[in-house]
Amino acid sequence: MNGNEIEEADKLMRASGYPIRASGGIDDVTINAMEERLGCKFSHSYRTFLQRYGRLAFLSVEFYGFTKDGFEAQKAPSAIWVTEVNRERGELDKDMVAIMSTGFGPYFVLSTREMDPEGECPVVVAGDNVPEDYRNLGNFGEFFLSEIKSALQIKKEMEANSSS
Repeated sequence: MNGNEIEEADKLMRASGYPIRASGGIDDVTINAMEERLGCKFSHSYRTFLQRYGRLAFLSVEFYGFTKDGFEAQKAPSAIWVTEVNRERGELDKDMVAIMSTGFGPYFVLSTREMDPEGECPVVVAGDNVPEDYRNLGNFGEFFLSEIKSALQIKKEMEANSSS
């Protein structure tokens, strides 16, 4: 991809006219504190997401990040809280950061141990017996754009079906 996936997704969401629910972008100091607390570095595209949105819900998708409850949050969509709770349960490795629910149990996570020279790492589904097509879903920017496009397509299909 071209590295502009967050910007492209933003344009699609704004053009759609559907509500974009975000907690508000955060600064590098806060992002660095999140990384320190979780013990791993975030990918470049996830940092861009956090700077722009904090956390985001759009149509049928919700991306975890930094919520208005900050470091004290004790529920999703706080990436800190979801990651820490699932690490304590043994469901996430220390180098994984939860970014979204799959809707069927496990989480989509950043696999930060696989950071490439450009500062990107893959999004994968954490857990045992994960189907092969969930093992590498691209970097966060690619995954984010794909999920936004998917949500828009599903909404379009639902509206077409309800008007027929």
